[in-house]
This record gives sequence, C-alpha cells and structure tokens, in this order.
Amino acid sequence: MFDKLIFYLFGGVFLLLVLAEYIRFKLRKTDFKHFFKWGSFWLGIAFIFIFSNSISFAIKYIGIKLPFNFITILGFIIILIILWNIYIRIERIEEQFRKLIQQIALKDDE
Repeated sequence: MFDKLIFYLFGGVFLLLVLAEYIRFKLRKTDFKHFFKWGSFWLGIAFIFIFSNSISFAIKYIGIKLPFNFITILGFIIILIILWNIYIRIERIEEQFRKLIQQIALKDDE
C-alpha cells in the first residue's frame, strides 16, 4: 500500500510539471515545440508512475521483475538522452561562436 502511495505521489509531481509547462506555454515563455516535447515527456513519466500496476505485465515480459527497477533503468536512459541533446546543442553553439569570431577577425583585419 505504501509503495503505491509513493508511486502516486511521484506521478502527481510529474503531472504538476506538465501543468508548469502549460503555464509557461500560455505565458509565451516557450514555443509549441518545446511545450509538446517536454509536456509529453513529463506526461509519459507520470503515466508510468500512476499506472505502474497496469504496465507490470509488459515489464515482466521484458524480464524486469519490479516496476521500480524499470523506472530506474528508464531514468538512466532518459538522462543519457538529455545529456546527448545538451552535447549536441553545445557543439552548435561552439560552431556559431567560432564563425562569429572568424567574421570579427576578418573585419578587424580589413
């Protein structure tokens, strides 16, 4: 019983994050692409926590015994995906910065 309560609390927290993203979208602090990406991400995580008993059959079919183990593995995978996206964005910013420095250097040279 206590385990279910913890899962529901975590699910509620992630639903609040969906609400926070919606509010940011309505206040025009983010665009629809950002809202859709993060909103669906938080909603998916909330779904996993709230309906952990319903997906336990699929989890056991994969070979994982407990829903919490599945959530932990999924969390690590998501962290790796987020880190990869950050790495790609940093590379793009470095490339733009390099081009800007080249343009400034060429203008100063003239």
